[in-house]
Amino acid sequence: MGEEGTIRLKILTPDANCLEEEVSGVMVPGEEGYFGVLPGHIPLFSRVKPGRLTYWMGKSIRHFAVGGGYAEVLPNAVTIFVDVAEPGERIDRKRAELELHRAEEILLREKDEEKRRRAEYSRAKALARLEVAKLVKGG
Repeated sequence: MGEEGTIRLKILTPDANCLEEEVSGVMVPGEEGYFGVLPGHIPLFSRVKPGRLTYWMGKSIRHFAVGGGYAEVLPNAVTIFVDVAEPGERIDRKRAELELHRAEEILLREKDEEKRRRAEYSRAKALARLEVAKLVKGG
């Protein structure tokens, strides 16, 4: 357990341990909507959908674009298991715009449900990346 009034946040992908830090709180894009976690939160396990994960320590606020996965919340720790996680400072906005454009093209012409589902997921991840890039880099 970390310092008094903090929780240990871990963001993990299949390829990397993206983050492990003591934080004051975290906002997670859950399947049923965003949910906040502060120290002492009741334990829960939730699905995570593509979106903006925000965490803070004091007045410092950071953002990650995350894909789908799961969140495990304990009173002193939050572990986020997702397929992709990218800190806002590293997002390539042009690449995210291209991914969004590709996904939307597929959705316009594709009839196969599985291909449409994958394109919707790609679209959601691209939108999350663009939202986080805008917050971090402005405009």
